[in-house]
Amino acid sequence: ENLNRWYSLYAYSPEPGYLATLSEDITKRKFAEDGIKRSNETLLVKNTELEAIEEELLTSNEELIRLNTIIQNYASQLERKVESGTSKLRESEEALSSFLDSSTDNFMIFDKDFRLIDLNQSAFEMFSEIAQDNVIGKDIKGLFTDIEPERFKGYNSVMQTGIPYKSGSYLKIIDGERRWFNTVAFRVGDGVGLRISNITEQKQNEDRLRLAEQFEAVSSIGATIAHDLRNPLSRVTQSIELALKRPERADRMLDIAYENAMYALNMVEEFRLGTRKIIADKKAVNLEEFIKESINSVKLPDKVKLALLNSNDLESVIIDPEIIKRVIDNLTMNAIEAMPDGGVLTISTQKVNDMAVIEISDTGVGIKPEQIKHIWQPMFTTKSKGIGLGLYFVRSAVEAHGGQVDFKSKPGFGTSFIIKLPL
Repeated sequence: ENLNRWYSLYAYSPEPGYLATLSEDITKRKFAEDGIKRSNETLLVKNTELEAIEEELLTSNEELIRLNTIIQNYASQLERKVESGTSKLRESEEALSSFLDSSTDNFMIFDKDFRLIDLNQSAFEMFSEIAQDNVIGKDIKGLFTDIEPERFKGYNSVMQTGIPYKSGSYLKIIDGERRWFNTVAFRVGDGVGLRISNITEQKQNEDRLRLAEQFEAVSSIGATIAHDLRNPLSRVTQSIELALKRPERADRMLDIAYENAMYALNMVEEFRLGTRKIIADKKAVNLEEFIKESINSVKLPDKVKLALLNSNDLESVIIDPEIIKRVIDNLTMNAIEAMPDGGVLTISTQKVNDMAVIEISDTGVGIKPEQIKHIWQPMFTTKSKGIGLGLYFVRSAVEAHGGQVDFKSKPGFGTSFIIKLPL
């Protein structure tokens, strides 16, 4: 097909003097990885588009305030014209009415007692169930039966201070349809004017964009899990098939199948634990003793030396031992993997003000500058094995304790993770 192909080769010796190999065409996996990369790029583009939308909304808000100021000034001019002659007032009223009726936004003016004295055609259509003659003079709470106390308080503030008030978006059911609005209130004489904008289409666009981003994220997670599980499950199948064909090698093949099945199971468990909400079941522990017990369960390579630097003033720290042990295990294993040629793993504890501080350091390869901004993101990993939830779990677990976690790293010199837990 004139295409480059990718293969994974697995070689082992079933017995002295024999060499067996298993090969796997991983071209589809490589294409899947490229697909994930393109999805991530698409997600970045969507984020950029969302930022552009937010910038447009900010600009629109400034335009609203500017327009409200214009309307207030225009209303003041109308009041002065009342004194100079009714004919000019009538002309001004007609001009204002023409302006408001041509607007797709809903304009309403209430007196100081919050009774409606005027509205444009667009606003009248909001109350299609009420006859027009019955709308004028109606109390604002009779027109908007679901008005929140906070919004009504904002309208009162406008009459007292003259400062425009913008409410957040709110939902209203009109003729059985869900419609979203936001409101800007401005002072008109001794009353208040409302500009009610229908932002339903904008909301729908935002929802569509959010749904697209969620779909991209789910697709990325699904592709990552499928990719990482495929290899161990393929080895399980191949080992069982070989055991059936070669009974004399069944023990070795079943060992390989078991190892890969456990690897797949651990991967699923890591994903389950990494994505669930963490609720800490806290109790008092001696932190120094807890660290020693936790590190004893970690198998250190011969080339990695351990240094424990503990203070003696952390005899009672309130934590969830199981969760914090997983945190230490994750950071310790990361440190070991960062030192393929050996080095020093240092774990220190100390009391700083009202915090218990745990620092786990290595003398390994360090974190590349371009990777730092992604370090806490779920599904981000630089390892050939793993699904990128380790550090995401670490931060979530520490924050579930009301604590903080940070790191410092220098390529070629090592990395330190600093955990701060409240006492």
